[in-house]
Amino acid sequence: MPLIKHVNELDQLITIQSISSGGDSGPEPNATEYNDLFKTWAHIRTTNLNEALIDGAYAFPKTVIFVIRHDQPAAINTTMRLIWKDDTYSIKEINPDDSYREWDIIIAELYK
Repeated sequence: MPLIKHVNELDQLITIQSISSGGDSGPEPNATEYNDLFKTWAHIRTTNLNEALIDGAYAFPKTVIFVIRHDQPAAINTTMRLIWKDDTYSIKEINPDDSYREWDIIIAELYK
């Protein structure tokens, strides 16, 4: 079963942010700052009950799976974060589609 049947399923706009060091200037020297790298459309994939339950407890209660197009303006890595619906998510894993080069999967966790 394909991840996405039609491109219209990419219906959620997300923002990918990259990390940049603050340098020596500013109120907090060497503070970590994030800059918007690009925005892209994504499909939010829900986990099945058998994927979420381990020994009767939810394994990843704040984990969200984002499906995006493979071809993006910049490479995505786990030092970046993403913004969706005013919530910030840390990128835990990226599964690129190296075979068909259609859809990549980003597994992200909600910041506390």
